[in-house]
Amino acid sequence: MIERKIESYYSTNFYSYPSSFSAYRMVRDLNKANNDYLWYAIVGMTSMFLDQKFSKEVLDFLSQVYRSDVAKFNQQGQKKEKGEITSKTGYQFTLLEHWSLYDSMLHSNYLMTKLQLWQDRGLKRLNEFIHTIGISLQ
Repeated sequence: MIERKIESYYSTNFYSYPSSFSAYRMVRDLNKANNDYLWYAIVGMTSMFLDQKFSKEVLDFLSQVYRSDVAKFNQQGQKKEKGEITSKTGYQFTLLEHWSLYDSMLHSNYLMTKLQLWQDRGLKRLNEFIHTIGISLQ
């Protein structure tokens, strides 16, 4: 009976918000927040999302929390300065140290499903896409 409880306990995973989010909230509550702390919090959030530790809904919630501070610390419409944080949507490619961009694209969940990379036709589409955007495979 006890073995079953222990097995049940360890058979599931639960991830909470990133610790960078908690640390940033404390800094913000102390009125010490700045672009550097905000950047660390965003990097922590992005890392956990890319590692699939939480859902898109949690990402959207955390992003909304950070958006107001991004707007506060980075005045839009003015001359861009070093260290300014802006929001852009892009592809989610995991770049491991030993992977090329092609390997990263090949192992991307997004491109895997969109281009059906498990088929020869999908690999051909990926190569055509890479050629279209002008990236050399050599």
